[in-house]
Amino acid sequence: MDSQSEIMGYVAAYFSQNIVQKNQHTLLQLGLDAYHPASYTVAVKGVQKFNITENLFGNPGLDYELLSGVKTARIGNMLNAEKNYWGSSDIRLIRDRLFDFDDWNSYATTHFLPYFVENSFDSTLSTSYERLPEIDLDNLGGRLFESLRLIDRGRPYVIKRDLTVMPDITLTIEPGVQLEFYPSVGILVLGTLHAQGNIDKNIVMRPVKLSEVNDYRVGRRKRQAYNRLGSDFDVRLCQADKNGTICAPGANQGYVEIYNTTTMQWVPICDTRFTERNAEVVCRQLGFSDLNVFLDFGQRIEYHENSLTRLIYWPEPYQCTGNEKRLSHCQIRMNGQIYGHKYGCSWKAPNFAFVHCGERNLKQGEFWGGIRFSVQNFEQELFHEHIHDAVTHSTMHKHESVLQYVQIIGAGILHNEKSPAVQSVMKSPLISSVNISKSASDGINMISPPKTINLLYNKIEDNLGVGISAAVLTGEIREAENSAFLPLKEVPIPYNTFGMIDMCDPHKEIIIEERVLLYYKYDNNPVDCVKIFASVYDVKPIGFRILQYNFVNSTGEPWIPDQLTLYDGDIYNYTTKPMANIKVDGENLERKLWATTRTNAMSIKFHATGARNTLGFVAEVVTLPISFVGIDRYVMHNISFSVLDNNQRGAIRYTSAGEINPILTMARNQFKGNCEDLYGNYSSCQSAVYLDIQNTQDVFFHNNFVSKNMGGLFIRAGSSGTATSLKGVLHNNVFTENRKRVTLHLEGLQTSPYQHIRMYRNYMTRNNVSHEPVIKMNQVVCNATFNTFFNNRGKVIMEVGGFDNVRLPIYQSFTHNGFHNNFAYGLHCDRTTLQRCQWGSRATVVAGSAGQEYVDNVFYNRENDYE
Repeated sequence: MDSQSEIMGYVAAYFSQNIVQKNQHTLLQLGLDAYHPASYTVAVKGVQKFNITENLFGNPGLDYELLSGVKTARIGNMLNAEKNYWGSSDIRLIRDRLFDFDDWNSYATTHFLPYFVENSFDSTLSTSYERLPEIDLDNLGGRLFESLRLIDRGRPYVIKRDLTVMPDITLTIEPGVQLEFYPSVGILVLGTLHAQGNIDKNIVMRPVKLSEVNDYRVGRRKRQAYNRLGSDFDVRLCQADKNGTICAPGANQGYVEIYNTTTMQWVPICDTRFTERNAEVVCRQLGFSDLNVFLDFGQRIEYHENSLTRLIYWPEPYQCTGNEKRLSHCQIRMNGQIYGHKYGCSWKAPNFAFVHCGERNLKQGEFWGGIRFSVQNFEQELFHEHIHDAVTHSTMHKHESVLQYVQIIGAGILHNEKSPAVQSVMKSPLISSVNISKSASDGINMISPPKTINLLYNKIEDNLGVGISAAVLTGEIREAENSAFLPLKEVPIPYNTFGMIDMCDPHKEIIIEERVLLYYKYDNNPVDCVKIFASVYDVKPIGFRILQYNFVNSTGEPWIPDQLTLYDGDIYNYTTKPMANIKVDGENLERKLWATTRTNAMSIKFHATGARNTLGFVAEVVTLPISFVGIDRYVMHNISFSVLDNNQRGAIRYTSAGEINPILTMARNQFKGNCEDLYGNYSSCQSAVYLDIQNTQDVFFHNNFVSKNMGGLFIRAGSSGTATSLKGVLHNNVFTENRKRVTLHLEGLQTSPYQHIRMYRNYMTRNNVSHEPVIKMNQVVCNATFNTFFNNRGKVIMEVGGFDNVRLPIYQSFTHNGFHNNFAYGLHCDRTTLQRCQWGSRATVVAGSAGQEYVDNVFYNRENDYE
């Protein structure tokens, strides 16, 4: 039995010899906050398993007898519940009284056989053999142990529980089929899914209409968190204009302020660990939806030296679960009650909490969970396709899943957490001609795909997340001490990702064959978790390399800093010493490969406080030496012929970390109306298309239409040398009517001239970027020719920076380009209470370094002081 204890492996936990019968729940408990089983007799939640044996249950007034809520991210995670009486001797009725993996596949599987057949401790036991339940097409759900074909029967199939396609099983969905899903459940594909409609008869997946069902036991339950002692207080959202701070009643966006009832003052919040869950509670308290909440931090421009001198410090920091009605109902963060520690705000600090409460995008019905493709047991199975089959005399071949001509409507909430409408973890399905709309989260999410990915002819629109998000985590083959890449700051990995090892997963001791991905995504509570890794062969040492690294910076704080400690050996052994202590201290230990030398086991201990969900880490844990078999240097990722329209967090967010990464192509797409324009300089994303790539040799971005977004194209590229340096081509694109953010941002991570961009025949017009350049280039070698820049507005039109440490005759070359009728704001003034101005120069082009060449260009911008 696993636990997160670092001093012992086995922690006994039993619930035995109890009689729990004839209990009921009050209907007054039901509310409007969260989808969850409405009532149950016994629940086991979190990471500690229990043995629930030899009990007498029987509570028909409750919806379920047992909720097996132990977290799981792979198949085979069992909860022992043998030898109990469940209120019936009918195995079908018993199975219906247990809420486990077959209902929500992020929970453990209940092992309930044999069971008492009578309501007595002296009862005889049932048989231990369970015949697999027959497939009921009118009650689809649970694990699918045999292949199934769904035909168009003229009425929808209703999915009431999670449908899990088990390994080596195929689910085929024919054209015209309609699937309706209960809230918060979806499809998990560990085998193969063939959902192939056609242009005339699409496959449709959408939420069920709850008004038409009467057997829904997973109720909307008001999960009111512990209400700590203390008086309620009010919150408000504040903005600024030329007269100072304005806190209009009914405002749905602004800086968070709380009313200190002791000092009778409104106090701003500048807590850098104020989280999205806190922001959800703020929006709920103010009467807005808590689904579409945006949180950011920034400086309050109306403040000056004397603004906060009369304010008493704000109270302790809060950690909300996200389900409280008011911010005052949230618990105080565990390290928030330090004696003598005061929480104040500097008037010029960039950490004032800004919250925007947006609207729901699904007017009717409730969100369902979406489709996930994943591996069964954490392993990516790199070499299995190279195994020779002695029967067919060929290599083993696995068919990838296919989604074609499918409409996916109203997905995005799985098991009460936001989750992509389509997610692929270490798989490479074909997704073509798919329409994804009204998702509460991302449209498509790809994590570490092993093969070529083709996302073609898709329409992804009106989603609250990113249209397409990808985390390409290829890692590194070579065993060099220093990584060939910089760990990423952010990766788009949702909570409870099936197929990846959560640092706080119940499985503490994990045996690996080749490579697994270990991750932790910060939440609003502190954790101390332990993992022990060993090789299946028991002779290969274990290696650990970080791919994403973003810890809370506790420098100067009185509490223990967040840290990841690696041990060469078994942590239970007192003589095992730490070999690395990774934390925010400037030593860059996160950029190294750590390997065991004394033993063939590695222990990992993680301590973290509560913080925002963008923080965390991802690491690859491998057996050394790493097998090169299965790594394909010619993998391509192709996102083409698609429409990405009105996605609130951006059209595409693509990140990569590894020694060598796939070729990326984006061609003939339409990116329109992505990201939301918020108060001041805030917007709901940095750029419509955001690429944070390393060691990617080729990027092709051509024949795309980028219009009416916040920002346009952002490329940040890095490489460890010339062999993996970027060769990017941008041609025949139109950028028009984008605003607020830089329309074209090209940036190199290293100060060496590795990253090459070639731009030709692009047309940029009517973009309006008030506080930044329209085009910004920094530390990239660029050749721009035959481009047209017409009628744009920005602080400057183009700003080009060079390299500090390298001397070349020419870094950036601009020939045969046309700059017409552009307007540079230059001297830009924010009319605030202090009348402060941000000074600039009214120039078309700002050449920020030497080594630039401008030949045969046409400059005709009469409104600007300088060309």
